[in-house]
Amino acid sequence: MNQQMHRFLDIEAQIWQLKMQHDADGLKQFFTAFVEEQMPEQLKHWQIYYGAFVLLTLSQLGGDSKTHSQQAITLLKDAHGIEDNSDEFYNLLACCSGHLAAATSEPIAKARAGMTSDKSFKIALEINPNNPRTYLLQGLSFMNKPRLVGGSKKKALTLLTKSVELFETALPVTEQIPSWGHLDALYWLSNCHLFFNHFKEASQYVDQALHMDTRFNWGLSLKQKIELKSAS
Repeated sequence: MNQQMHRFLDIEAQIWQLKMQHDADGLKQFFTAFVEEQMPEQLKHWQIYYGAFVLLTLSQLGGDSKTHSQQAITLLKDAHGIEDNSDEFYNLLACCSGHLAAATSEPIAKARAGMTSDKSFKIALEINPNNPRTYLLQGLSFMNKPRLVGGSKKKALTLLTKSVELFETALPVTEQIPSWGHLDALYWLSNCHLFFNHFKEASQYVDQALHMDTRFNWGLSLKQKIELKSAS
């Protein structure tokens, strides 16, 4: 399993690199090749998971978010009953459903997707109340929702702080899958602190992210933004 785990960690790294480059075409090509791979039956659920993760990443980049979210949800529903770490699958389902709700204009469909998102986050937390990715994705949901439908930067700040705290006590990334999210949590927590003009905290968390990855372009851009805003 160790060799297989490193294979999936490499996949996470490839997805991250394409995300940092905003390379939607590269992610689409990666998805097509990856889901067509022949994998042992005991790894099929992880193939589904990472396929859905690519689609979620595409949705996050903003290109045809509705279609990519729907595709990811279909994949994840096929995985129910065979996943080893079901809280991870419910996390993706919750996030993709939230993206679908945001991208859907029809009121009933929007409400249904929103309820699925809320319910899936609740299930994920019941399964594992200490998963940092749950708090990361839930925090992003509150951060990006309009206030009229429950958005709250204060709630996002609390959830993202919890996510960072849990990532700092999690197993090393070389010992578990999935392992993504720590850089995202630091970046978005810094962003959230910047919203409230908490310049010291914003700088602290973006510096932590850049210490982990000196080539983290989003972090470098955010650091410049913090410096400009704090000097104005």
